Amino acid sequence: MAYPLNITSIVGLFLHATQGHTAWGMGAVLMIGALLGSAIAPRFLSRLNPQKVTLVLRPIMGLFLILMGLKLVIHLCVNSASESRNFTVLNIIFCQF
Repeated sequence: MAYPLNITSIVGLFLHATQGHTAWGMGAVLMIGALLGSAIAPRFLSRLNPQKVTLVLRPIMGLFLILMGLKLVIHLCVNSASESRNFTVLNIIFCQF
């Protein structure tokens, strides 16, 4: 079911790489961390009670989601104030004080 995401990711990587927007060192570090995390996490999580893990992680993930949304709105409003020509629907909804 994740094939469209994989194809989109590969196309995005190709386009950014051909335009010189790729930080290869940071990408390598992130890839190593993702591989290590995907190898270690299942072994660690299999020892824990799934209901308790869900009880703890669900509010934490919800808080991160809310914080990322607020950061997006603040970033959008700050950038729209400096670039008055760039108005989108989100600018109109969130940034008209």
